Amino acid sequence: MERRTLLAVILSVFILILWQNMFMPKRKRIVKKEIRTKAEEPYQHKERKVRLEKIPEAEIRVKTENSEIAFTSKGGSIIGWELKERIGKINIVNPESPLPERLQIETVPDIAEREFKTDTSRIKQGEIVFTTILDGLFIEKRFIFQERGYEHLLEIVLENRKETGIKIGDVRYIWEGKVGDEKERKGIKNNVTALVNKKFFKNPDSEDLSGKVRWIALGSQYFMVSFLNQEVHFNRGIAGKQTREDLPYMGLVKSDVFLSPGQKQRYRIKLFVGPKRYRLLKKSGEMMEKSIDFGLFSFLSVLFLHALTFFHKLTGNYGWSIILMTCFIQLFLSPLSRKSYKSMHAMKRLQPKIEALRIKYKDDPKRLNIEMMNLYKSAKVNPFGGCLPMLLQLPIFWALFMMLRNAVELRKAEFIFWVKDLSNPDTLFRIGGLPLNVLPLLMGISMLVQQKITTTDPSQSKMMMFMPILFTFIFWNFPSGLVLYWLVNNILSILHQWLLVKKMS
Repeated sequence: MERRTLLAVILSVFILILWQNMFMPKRKRIVKKEIRTKAEEPYQHKERKVRLEKIPEAEIRVKTENSEIAFTSKGGSIIGWELKERIGKINIVNPESPLPERLQIETVPDIAEREFKTDTSRIKQGEIVFTTILDGLFIEKRFIFQERGYEHLLEIVLENRKETGIKIGDVRYIWEGKVGDEKERKGIKNNVTALVNKKFFKNPDSEDLSGKVRWIALGSQYFMVSFLNQEVHFNRGIAGKQTREDLPYMGLVKSDVFLSPGQKQRYRIKLFVGPKRYRLLKKSGEMMEKSIDFGLFSFLSVLFLHALTFFHKLTGNYGWSIILMTCFIQLFLSPLSRKSYKSMHAMKRLQPKIEALRIKYKDDPKRLNIEMMNLYKSAKVNPFGGCLPMLLQLPIFWALFMMLRNAVELRKAEFIFWVKDLSNPDTLFRIGGLPLNVLPLLMGISMLVQQKITTTDPSQSKMMMFMPILFTFIFWNFPSGLVLYWLVNNILSILHQWLLVKKMS
């Protein structure tokens, strides 16, 4: 029965991991001038420091404490967005998309190709303005940046300067192209998430999301671009892929706009461009934290994330934080583990009698089952006693798996020696181009030791040998932070089992 217990738990974890992976899975800078200023910022009302760099070929860069944004006067569009992270900058904009951020107007199809006039006179207040006039239609894009944080404001103004009405049609604000660093853009799927009519959507089936769109976002594993429609100036959200380049896009739409002579319309969008840090997104008050994929047991994942950050405040190292958190979880689960091991030990003592019954009634399966149940009853042993406590731990293991896999806190976080990034495999060196990852090997060895302790039936020991090999193969390219948790969990389980066996012997 111990074999069935292990198979049930290990195969359950394997199926969850398999399901998750299969069905869920530069320009040249030539600085011309720099302005450093302090002023009252009209949007956030804080003292701010904004630096402007003007570069040839109508490219402009604006720097804040957390970001560096590159603009072009062509369409008044963003062409680069660098985030200042733990060990340097990363450009989360996809270079394959020539204009990742752009305004689209139904009756002016080529607006993104138009040259906009650039006004940097209000850079002291953290503003940069792009304007153009097309056949009597005045268009303005005003970006207002805050010095700290990842939320900024975009204001779009449309004004009819003709003596007759102008039928605008749909006004769209779009972000196109995969988000994230180079690895995320190449190897990890980008997801569109949205909150519409208080309902959360992930990768919506429909490309058109009608209703009260609170926000819509395009994100990778660790980073996200989100449009917050807080004043509900836009009545639809859109998402999909450009068939030509297979690039994902998302945006907000204001339908059927008409401007009377002299009429002006103003649309505001709050832009969030930054890391998918849970507490940061939670502060928005718009359920943006749901864009982080914590899976089925997300409430547990959030609890573990809080624990991880708490231990990080104590240790200053996320590797040691994972180890401490694993120890506390093991301590919490020790009553269940103890019950499971006691049941396994009782089954081990019955194993000779069970084998005798199997030999005696090998030609009568029905009688064999009856006699085995009588044996369990007389010995007061529950054959499922070892299985159920371990199955109850599956939600915890899975929540930890999802948290450690998606926590941006682990990105570029060093542990010790060769483990330089807990969000990537811990490759020590390469042999003929193949990586040698140490932690998965140690984890496989720990599983092998665990199998030796828990498997009481010698005839099944060879069959169980494939489990450590299989899991080593599965975890080979997993983030080292996740493998570290699994390794420490195995070591603690072995120690706990050894102490219980010693106590019972």
